[in-house]
Amino acid sequence: MTGAGVAGGMLTAIDSFRPSLVARSTGHQAMLFGISCALGYLTGRGARGALDLIGVRELLPPKAEAAVFSTAAVAAVPVIARRAEQERQAHASWGAKPMHAGVAAAQGTAIAVGLVGGAGLVRRGVTAAARTASERVGGSQAAWTAAGAAAVAGAAAAAAPQARRVLFDKLGTAGTTPDPAFAQPPENTSVSGSPGSLVPFGTHAREGSRLVHLAHTGASIEAVTGRPAKDPIRVFVGVSAGSTPQERVDLAVAELQRLGAFERSAILAISPAGTGYANPVPAEALELMTDGDCATVVVQYGVLPSMFSASVVPVGAQTYRLLLDALAGRGPRVLSYGESLGAQCAQLALLAEPSRWRADGSFEGVSGCLFVGTPAGTGIRRQGAAQRPAVLLADRWQDLPETVPDAVSVFLLDHDADPVTRFETPLIWSRPDWLAQHPRGRGVPEAMAWRPLLTYLQVGFDVARATQSQVGDFQSHGHDYRADLAQLVRAAFAPQVPPQFLDTVHGVLVDSERRRTELLAQR
Repeated sequence: MTGAGVAGGMLTAIDSFRPSLVARSTGHQAMLFGISCALGYLTGRGARGALDLIGVRELLPPKAEAAVFSTAAVAAVPVIARRAEQERQAHASWGAKPMHAGVAAAQGTAIAVGLVGGAGLVRRGVTAAARTASERVGGSQAAWTAAGAAAVAGAAAAAAPQARRVLFDKLGTAGTTPDPAFAQPPENTSVSGSPGSLVPFGTHAREGSRLVHLAHTGASIEAVTGRPAKDPIRVFVGVSAGSTPQERVDLAVAELQRLGAFERSAILAISPAGTGYANPVPAEALELMTDGDCATVVVQYGVLPSMFSASVVPVGAQTYRLLLDALAGRGPRVLSYGESLGAQCAQLALLAEPSRWRADGSFEGVSGCLFVGTPAGTGIRRQGAAQRPAVLLADRWQDLPETVPDAVSVFLLDHDADPVTRFETPLIWSRPDWLAQHPRGRGVPEAMAWRPLLTYLQVGFDVARATQSQVGDFQSHGHDYRADLAQLVRAAFAPQVPPQFLDTVHGVLVDSERRRTELLAQR
C-alpha cells in the first residue's frame, strides 16, 4: 500500500504548485504542499486498501516501485519550477517577495512526513493498546481498536473547545485594547468618545478608537479643497457600550442627535467586519467630497477577526437592520457601506423580512449602497441581482460606465480574483463557473486548474493571504480594494463631484494611511 500512497502524495504535492488567486510566500506554499501531500498519501493508501479487499494485487514489486518514484521525483523538478514561474508571472503586480520553490518543497515534505508520521504513531499506539487489552482483559482486538479510536477522537474533541477558548480570549483582548497612540479620549468634539459624549471612550475598543481619533476636521478639509468645510461627524458604539443590539443602536442614534448629524446632508452607515473594523477610506473620501457635511456611524457586534466571527453574523445583521430602521425618515440621505463580512451582514440585514429590496433592486429608505468583497455564497448577488436595473456589478472601478444610469443605487464590487468572494464548500466537488469561463476574469491565472478538494485547499489558503498591502500603495487585487474606493464612493454616494477632484482625494487618502501607520507603530 505504500506505493499507492507515495504516488498519491507526489501527484497532489506537485499539483499544489499550480498558481491560484493570490501571490504565495515560500511558507504559504510549504504548508499547502505538506497538507496536500499528506492528504494525497492517505487517499492513495486508502484506495490501495480497498483494492486489496477485492483481491487486486500490487502492480510492481518494491524495488521497481522505488526506481519509478525516484525517476518521477527527478522529473517533477522542472514541472514544479515551471508552475512556480507561472505563479510568479500571474501575480507580478503584487510586489510580493518571490516564492522559493525548492525551499517550499523541502519544507512541505517535512510537514507531510510529520503529518503522516503523527497519524501513523497514533494508529500504531491504538493498535498496540488494543492488542494488549484483548490479551489481558479479553474481547476482540477489533472491538478494542474501535474503542481506542473513539477515545482518541473524544480526547481531541474535548481539547478543541479549550484551545478555541484560549485563542478567542487572546484575540478578544487584542480587539478590545486601544493602541497606545489612541489610548486617551479624542479632543475633536465632533466624534464620539470626546468630552461631553454619550458614548464612553472606554467602550470604543481598538477599532473605534482608531476611527474617531483619525477623523478629519473642517480645517483639514478646507486646507485641501480651499472651500469652507464643516467638522465631519463620526460615531462609534462598541459592543461593550450596551448589553443588546437595540441598546447599542439607541445609543448611536442619541449620539448622532447630540452631534447634529440629522442636520447634515448624509449619514454613512458602515457595517463593520468581525473585529468592528470599519475601513476609514470610504468615510474619509465622503468627508472630502461633501466638504465635511456628513456623518459616519458604526455599531459594533463583535471583537474577533472575521474568520472566527461566523457565529455572530446574525447579530451583526440584526444590529445593522436596527440601525437602518432607526435612521430612516430623519432627514439626511442614508448611505450604506459594507466590506467583507460587513458586506455580508449589511446585505442580510436589508434582505431580512420585511425585506427592503424593491423590484428594481434598490432598497427602501437607503439612498445608495456600496458593498465590497462580499464573501462567497451570501448576499444579493445570489438573488438575481444582475437582472435588476438598480444594481451594478463591477470587478474594479474601471468597469463603471462613463455615465452611471440614474436608476443605479446599489454597487457591488467584487474582484474576480478575490478568494474571499470565491471560497465556498462546493469547490470540493465541482468546478466553479469562474474557472470554466474563457477568457477568465481579471487576475484569475490561466494556468489555474480545478482539482477535487485540492482547489478548495488552495483557495482556502489564499483567503489567509488575500490582503497583501503595502502602506500608501493602493492596489486593486485580491481582497485589497483601496485603489477602487474613491471612484466607487463618488459613483455611489457623490456623483456630483467633478472627476478631476479624485486625484486630490487619492493623494489625501494615501497620506492619511501613511500617517495612520506611523501612529499605530508607536509603543
